[in-house]
Amino acid sequence: MPAPLQKEGEHRATGHGLLDGIVEHVLSVRPDRTGGIRPDAQIAHGLHAEGFAEAVETDGYTRLQGTATVRIAELSRPRVGVAIAVPGHDIGAPEWVDMPLSEGRFGAGTPGGGDWLAGNFHGPGHEEEWGVFDTTDYLGAFGARRQR
Repeated sequence: MPAPLQKEGEHRATGHGLLDGIVEHVLSVRPDRTGGIRPDAQIAHGLHAEGFAEAVETDGYTRLQGTATVRIAELSRPRVGVAIAVPGHDIGAPEWVDMPLSEGRFGAGTPGGGDWLAGNFHGPGHEEEWGVFDTTDYLGAFGARRQR
């Protein structure tokens, strides 16, 4: 079982503690657990990747696990969509469906302002996607991988 996410006195606004613990856990997930493209879900001219998401409820610090889906419908017009699925919880924002992509980065919202998400493409051929999010009610991180 992973270590506790937050110690007494730590606050998520500092950029330390709670978020760092979630990011560290998500990035430590072995690649064979992050999913990848399902053959039936591939998009002819786009990108579809699935992986792991972890979040925590900000009012009780309950740790939640689920999945992340990252999509670009058309690579000639690269707009990134991210969906976080955690059973029994509504995590996401309309702005996360159509985010601009620039220099391997994507995002929406303002840190600390709610409905914020920031992510990056990484790895050989940009096959890995990861990011962090804050919806005011949930704080978390995700990672996804597509297959070549």
